Amino acid sequence: MARESAAEFDFSEVSALDRKMLQLAEREFPKQTKDFLNKTIGNEGRRVMRKNIKDNTGKVSGELRRGIRKKFRKNKEGVYVVRIYAKPYYAAPVEYGHKLVAWGRKTEDTVEGRHFAQETREEMARVYPERVSAFLDQYLKGFET
Repeated sequence: MARESAAEFDFSEVSALDRKMLQLAEREFPKQTKDFLNKTIGNEGRRVMRKNIKDNTGKVSGELRRGIRKKFRKNKEGVYVVRIYAKPYYAAPVEYGHKLVAWGRKTEDTVEGRHFAQETREEMARVYPERVSAFLDQYLKGFET
């Protein structure tokens, strides 16, 4: 099976307090919590991956950027997961690198990977706790009144 270039964000990696608050928000505001994770985090991840592709690769047709997809689901443990991936068949060789083929013959040369999904994963891991805290603050203000 071929490797995929995907950035998967598991929402179990937040701090213990934020995790409990996110579970409370999910119980009290299930639709808003699901929309936040799906739309806000997922769409931001897609934007970040498109930016990373644009910065790291030379644009030929734009098919790689247009092929960025998002899946949102709950895993077996009940944790929400947003998966952002590149749909074109050549996304994995661009992400991880490949051997160079010239005129139908393999050569000893290799093309370095561009690692756009890895950069997206790292950037979203840095930004995600801030977004969750802002979301929780917004809905906790409703309890103060």
